Amino acid sequence: MNVEIWLDAAMWVSGVATALTLAATCGLRTFLAPLAVTALGLLGWMPLADHTAWMASVPALLLFGSLLAIEVGADKIPGVDHTFDAIGLVLKPVMGTLVAVSVLPQLPFATALLLGGAVGGLSAMGLGVVKGRLRMRASRVSGGLAGAALSCAEDVWAVFAVVVACVFAPSAALMLGGIALLYVALEIAGRRVGWGRLAPEPGPPAGPLPTIVPHSMAGLASEAP
Repeated sequence: MNVEIWLDAAMWVSGVATALTLAATCGLRTFLAPLAVTALGLLGWMPLADHTAWMASVPALLLFGSLLAIEVGADKIPGVDHTFDAIGLVLKPVMGTLVAVSVLPQLPFATALLLGGAVGGLSAMGLGVVKGRLRMRASRVSGGLAGAALSCAEDVWAVFAVVVACVFAPSAALMLGGIALLYVALEIAGRRVGWGRLAPEPGPPAGPLPTIVPHSMAGLASEAP
């Protein structure tokens, strides 16, 4: 009996860790975790909650796949990536909460929604905010060239985190925590070295100072033959 209780507790903790880790990955790629959950649910490899059973469908797979393709492509374009980061302030916590709720079928809907929104949604938004600030600073320093390289690195991190979360959630949670700490460290380092501070634009070349002639002298000059 005790063994069964411990096994049930371990399964519950593993499910919560998987849900929260997948939700946090939405801070890197908004639609990657929803796409993974949809694919696994469609294949029958991951049970989904009844209120999110619609995710285990081909239309949902096509929807999240298309949105992910748009996000990944736009994130490589200087200027457009910052626009998507701004939109992500709303979408990332929503998708993070959706993912967390969908993979917690053992919890009541209200409990799963509270847990997913309070932890999963906020972690997705927090990681997205830090990522967006770092990307903006790096783009200002490099003229937008560093954004594409950072975006490719984020693609790799997000895919790896999602895969590990589906296999062994605690490892993925530790990895995401390390990524978050790395972003925070880079943010602090950027402030110290002055990343993102725009240099003042050079003014017009300095010329000779104008000669100021008193009004009385100007009048005498005009009366001279």
